[in-house]
Amino acid sequence: MKNKNTKKNLQLKIIIALQLFILGCSKTSQTDAASAAVTANDSTLSGIITANGLTKLSEPTTETTALILLGETLFSDVALSGARDTSCLSCHSTTQGSVDGLPFSVGTGATGIGSARKQLNGISSATPRNSPALYNLGRSNQVRAFLDGRVGLANQIITSTVSEISGTNPSRSDIKNIFTNVYDVQPMFPLLSAVEMLGTNNTLSSHVTDIAIWQSILTDRLLSQTSYVNLFAAAYPTTTLVNLNPGHIGRAIGAFLKIRFKSNSSPFDNYVSGNLTALTENQKQGMILFYTKGQCVRCHSGSNFTDLNFHSVGVPQIGLSPFTDDLGLGGSTNLAADNYKFKTPSLRNLSLTAPYMHNGAFETIEAVVTHYINISASQTTYQIPASYQSHYEQTLVLDTNTTRNLSRFNQIDNQALKSGLNFSTQDKANLVDFLTNGLRDPNFN
Repeated sequence: MKNKNTKKNLQLKIIIALQLFILGCSKTSQTDAASAAVTANDSTLSGIITANGLTKLSEPTTETTALILLGETLFSDVALSGARDTSCLSCHSTTQGSVDGLPFSVGTGATGIGSARKQLNGISSATPRNSPALYNLGRSNQVRAFLDGRVGLANQIITSTVSEISGTNPSRSDIKNIFTNVYDVQPMFPLLSAVEMLGTNNTLSSHVTDIAIWQSILTDRLLSQTSYVNLFAAAYPTTTLVNLNPGHIGRAIGAFLKIRFKSNSSPFDNYVSGNLTALTENQKQGMILFYTKGQCVRCHSGSNFTDLNFHSVGVPQIGLSPFTDDLGLGGSTNLAADNYKFKTPSLRNLSLTAPYMHNGAFETIEAVVTHYINISASQTTYQIPASYQSHYEQTLVLDTNTTRNLSRFNQIDNQALKSGLNFSTQDKANLVDFLTNGLRDPNFN
């Protein structure tokens, strides 16, 4: 019997090693993995990894150092905002998980940066949504930006509210042609939002068209400075100063985002690369739940943990008074079938990006998992966290309208989530452990 068990264990180790070899592991990783103590969890996960085609997330396409430096400088420059008081950094802190830690971001006119940011009534307004994390943007399969998908770039055609760069034959194709992916385009739109960066009653907001606003930022605010002339020249060495256009702003910021927030060194990445000790046994159990009865993979698929699609998951809707309903994708497409659907976010570095959901409804990962275990109960028992109100002069309110909440629930396309998940206390703890620690890249704090 002992010889039989020994032979069985050896065969299992060989199978694991061969699977790791197929996944492209190094010779050293194969040797280490084969010699590691293989558990029942590893055996189960081996099948899950194969079935889902899971690998370490690939490297992004490269960018020049000069272009990244220009993008980083633009990202943190308040000159891009109408009142010269807000930058991309204000709501996307590079030291706070690429977000601001607030349920709703607060734009121009506010005080503070990141979680210290506060609304000043009559001077600043809050956006209706949570600040999205910036990890692993700018990849070729990403074609729609924003939580409601209102900006897109696919097959070299832009979809947006700026007609001059959108459609099959845009009048400003010179701007459109600078963009290489949708996250080169996306940074240009907060510059046009009165709530986010543009503001009102300033030299930028006085321009009649969106293109004129962008052009004024480039010409009057950036290229009027010698330092920026030098930065643009280095970033675009084959483009003369007179041939620069607003697209070069977005392209540089997009390059910075893609490289600065690259995240593919989590314990998950190490595990699927062959290091069977990269995850604890509890985290492995959590990963198994993620791909099985937890149903998480239905939306958070692939090595970047997102299907890049739009779904309703029945999130309680909170907002600032006076309350305005957020239709999500439906607000962009004007299709009732799209109401209350929001873009699936990546789960990488999830522990750094609280609060969660499109409106920041949940303070913790535990609260999110609790919501998914019983969405119907979550909708009826939800209460706005007390800490949220301190950031806003306007009053936070919860939508208790029965018809709208039922619609949010009915739009859920995963029947298992509608029925509720049969999770034990330990199941919940294991899944939270995997989401919190298994997907956390140590290169980010």
